[in-house]
Amino acid sequence: MDLLVLGFCGLIFVCLAAGCNFFATAKINDKINALRQDRRSLHREVSELQAALISKREEKKIVISKLRMAKAESSSQKEVVKDASPSTPSDTRNFETELVSQRVITQRDLDKVKKYRRSTSCPYGVAETIVMLGYASQQEVDVVRAKYS
Repeated sequence: MDLLVLGFCGLIFVCLAAGCNFFATAKINDKINALRQDRRSLHREVSELQAALISKREEKKIVISKLRMAKAESSSQKEVVKDASPSTPSDTRNFETELVSQRVITQRDLDKVKKYRRSTSCPYGVAETIVMLGYASQQEVDVVRAKYS
């Protein structure tokens, strides 16, 4: 009888161990399936990002080519402006000095205008830049410019 009880206890133990193993394996399989789905989702996202990156690179090439064309056009316009303006540097300096002396703008504003023109390669003259930046009105500049035309 002891042998029978011992055998029965062993059978129950084996069944319990098998049941626990089954549930543990099922949980692990669920985790594996979830991770596989996550992997597929991430793979799709990576593919989409790679396609977007290629698209952005193409857009960058287009923008760079447009920028180069604009720079070339700007430099050709600068040459036209330089050829069209017969004033000498001393005339320009006298015009600038006159603007400051008549208090149309301050020396500080004139320095800012010159710095802006250098830093941005502005194709416009000093007078146009002064008006564009709002340091003086077109009428005020025209009055002083009339003396140097």
